[in-house]
Amino acid sequence: MEDGIVTFMGSLALGVVIFAVVLGLGKKYKDEDQQ
Repeated sequence: MEDGIVTFMGSLALGVVIFAVVLGLGKKYKDEDQQ
């Protein structure tokens, strides 16, 4: 049961990291597009 929780937390953290990267890239692209 604990392994499942660890895997869930790992995938959740990975999703947050990917979301943050995509958000950061999107903001950078928007900023460059406005200039």
